[in-house]
Amino acid sequence: MGGHALSQVSVRLAAINYTRLAEDCIAQLKARFPDNRIEMVEAYRDKPDFGDLDLLIESTGFDPHQAAAALNAMEIVRNGPVTSIGIPVRPDLPATEGNLFQVDLIKVPLDEFDASRAYFAWNDLGNLCGRLAHSMGLKLGHDGLSYTWRHGDHVFASIDLLKHWRDILPVLGLSYERWEQGFDSLEDIFKFVVSSPYFNRDIFLLHNRNNTTRVRDAKRKTYMEFLLWLEAQPALPGRCRLIRAWKTRWTGWLICLRLSLALRLSMMQFCLNSAGLTGSSKSLTESA
Repeated sequence: MGGHALSQVSVRLAAINYTRLAEDCIAQLKARFPDNRIEMVEAYRDKPDFGDLDLLIESTGFDPHQAAAALNAMEIVRNGPVTSIGIPVRPDLPATEGNLFQVDLIKVPLDEFDASRAYFAWNDLGNLCGRLAHSMGLKLGHDGLSYTWRHGDHVFASIDLLKHWRDILPVLGLSYERWEQGFDSLEDIFKFVVSSPYFNRDIFLLHNRNNTTRVRDAKRKTYMEFLLWLEAQPALPGRCRLIRAWKTRWTGWLICLRLSLALRLSMMQFCLNSAGLTGSSKSLTESA
């Protein structure tokens, strides 16, 4: 994703040519995988040109090499669930630099398809919303909203909370109805993010991020444009008092969640003890 996965630089296509190519790719993939959900990741509507095409494909029975063959790919680069392929823009010309376009095939389990489609849509909006979730002690990703129960560097469990963005966005103080309308421009996306009463510009600034996320997001064009846009909006809050109120409101819920987990771990410990399988290992409840 991003148009830089191939050995050759992907050409940029005007929106009309990009749409035509996307429709052709989806038609060919559906012919090869007729029972799989296949959808294009949505971008803001006024985007003039594109450096790559992102396609979500249901993972059941999906074979990236068959998909590449169906699209007459000239190059294949695999990275986890993402297979980047280079397809010739004009089949009558050699597949040299200037005639290769990158298509990213993103393999997604069926039960995560809708959440992934929402998270990847509208450029980097999912990542920006993820920063809001992080400031609340939650995690937002392509598989939905979750809570990571940890102590220091030790992670006890990751608990799935919500899958549908109809439920997720209100938690972040954002309007699902506005999100459903889509976005014409990057500025529309940026205004949507800062409309949350929990918005805090400090959580987006690169110098407040850890090294891994700082390096990652510094390479993301939309994220960097968002930071430049924030600089031109001095009236936006740098700190958010409502975050403390949000955390207070959810503290009781999190305590109940932890108690529930502790009870489950205790039951697991009891079963292991009864079966004589624990040996000298440290008890689960002590870890919890």
